[in-house]
Amino acid sequence: MVKSKPKERFVRVRDINLRYVDWGDNGPTLLLLHGSMRTSRSWDAMARLLHDRFHVIALDARGHGDSDWTQRGYGYSNLIEDLKGFCDELNLKSMIAVGHSLGGEVLTLLAEQCPALFDCLVLLEPRVLIDRPEDRTEPQRPHRRRTWSSREDLHGFLKQHRTAGRWRDDVILDVVNHETMELPDGRIDIKWSPDSMNHDESHREHADLKPVFRALNMPILFVVSELRVSNFRDLPPLASETPNFHLTTVKNTDHNMYMERPDAVASVISDFVNDRALPEII
Repeated sequence: MVKSKPKERFVRVRDINLRYVDWGDNGPTLLLLHGSMRTSRSWDAMARLLHDRFHVIALDARGHGDSDWTQRGYGYSNLIEDLKGFCDELNLKSMIAVGHSLGGEVLTLLAEQCPALFDCLVLLEPRVLIDRPEDRTEPQRPHRRRTWSSREDLHGFLKQHRTAGRWRDDVILDVVNHETMELPDGRIDIKWSPDSMNHDESHREHADLKPVFRALNMPILFVVSELRVSNFRDLPPLASETPNFHLTTVKNTDHNMYMERPDAVASVISDFVNDRALPEII
């Protein structure tokens, strides 16, 4: 069976070029927004499962993938304005939006400002309390970046990695084939800018998303990985008192659950969008 391939497109937003991939217009718009140190192509396995029912669009945030790598602009206010500008340029409204980690945080904060952009939100482990940079899910990385002699070398590294080794085999191949670049010396690097991990711009930006979840007049599905469920122990009471807020845990997964069990995450998204009963654990 031949895998579907998305079309690569660019749009000019706020004086930078943003790259996105478009999987074809087969239904309501479903926007996918990655977290730190990932790109639009980390969603490929899920997009292949969903593009026959939705118009799947996945965006490279600034400093990631083939969007422009700027030295600054990685605070929440800039990322929110980038996403708003992207939606305006493509005339996107009433979307189903799915965000992982930082992507989910940006989606939630934009939905608070511009609720008409979204029909519903699916949030994969964003931080609920946006406070100190040191509390980020993705910690500061050392200045020296690791590179690899070849894509085969990277593939072997990921297969043995404590975190990446949990990803499904086809997802690892997607990362190796689409989230990498060849450096002038021939070595292989991952497509995200080191500047994107400089948190000095966001160190004064604080937010508690729980009041936002309560106030948003739209359905929200919050998805938690089994290995990190203790980090979100304050969410079950919120779900019980907030009619539009739903909580699901994905078994046998860590933070990148959509790369470990894309079939399970795609299935619960489809159930959520179609108003089917949602399992507490999948």
